[in-house]
Amino acid sequence: MDFYFTQQWLDERISFDDVLCNGSRKEYSFTSEPILPSIWRPDTYFPTSLSAKLHDAPVKNTAIWVSSTGLVSYGIRMSLVSKCHMHFHYFPFDIQSCAVSMLSYAHGKDDVEYRWHETKAVFIEDISIAQFSLLTHKRNITRTMYNHGEYSSLCLTLVFKRHVGYYLIQTIIPSILCVGLSWVSFYIKRDATPARASLGITTVLAVVTLIASDSWSLPRISTIKAIEVYLFICLLFVFGALIEFSAVCYFNKPRYDSKKHSSLDENNYAMVDISENTKMVDKDEPPSTKVKQQFAGFDVGKIDVFSRIAFPFVFALFNLIYWITYLSITASLANDHTDSI
Repeated sequence: MDFYFTQQWLDERISFDDVLCNGSRKEYSFTSEPILPSIWRPDTYFPTSLSAKLHDAPVKNTAIWVSSTGLVSYGIRMSLVSKCHMHFHYFPFDIQSCAVSMLSYAHGKDDVEYRWHETKAVFIEDISIAQFSLLTHKRNITRTMYNHGEYSSLCLTLVFKRHVGYYLIQTIIPSILCVGLSWVSFYIKRDATPARASLGITTVLAVVTLIASDSWSLPRISTIKAIEVYLFICLLFVFGALIEFSAVCYFNKPRYDSKKHSSLDENNYAMVDISENTKMVDKDEPPSTKVKQQFAGFDVGKIDVFSRIAFPFVFALFNLIYWITYLSITASLANDHTDSI
């Protein structure tokens, strides 16, 4: 992040009488390098930072303002990369808190005491982040214990809320379309085995690809994320449609009455030799005759009819429960962070 960092302290050793300046100025600013090192400055550092950079284009962005009372203000412009402990349980509906602390490197609380400015502590302009929006911020004063004693430190906590729109377009909507596409097999004729099989396998592979792409874009963590819950449920639905197709194919096999075909009649049957196999053909029954497919008195076609209603209803019910649950959790987390300020 890029920010302006200003520290202010009172140093009576460099106070001056404004009468000497005819009362025209009561504050002076210094930006040249020969003067800055001659003025005492606190050795403030950021323990959570991974890297920091002072801006020097077109000139070094540092300045010191000294008032007649000895009040010194030291301002710099810098970019800071800080580590942040994130929790991905509710991803992408998560709210992350990133803390940036600052304290003296060599002086304990008895030598240097840090405090926030009473009125002008933190100014945050309208910032734009690709995946997050700044929800709020909070500041506090803490004490940190090290081997050499206790140190005074300041902590600024930035609360971010993740944008769901990207994941809605890239992951959730495609998974919904894959689930809906798997239901098309319920309307295809039971005898069209290649069409129903290819459709079921394609939708399963599509959802598996979405799960894999989601896993590659996030850190390897053992906890299951909210988006993974949604994708795994979608995988269950498309896999369930494939299982439904397998059940229909199994029960769709022709079943003949054993009593009707218990005896063979030479007048009604003819022997046909094909290669080395011998097949028996019924002369009276035309090959195109369709035998009503039943299993234990149940029409197999009712499985598809039932699936056309049951699958969309259960999936809609799952979406209702899923979105209400996680959106309420996000609202609750946002309220907790807002109330704690």
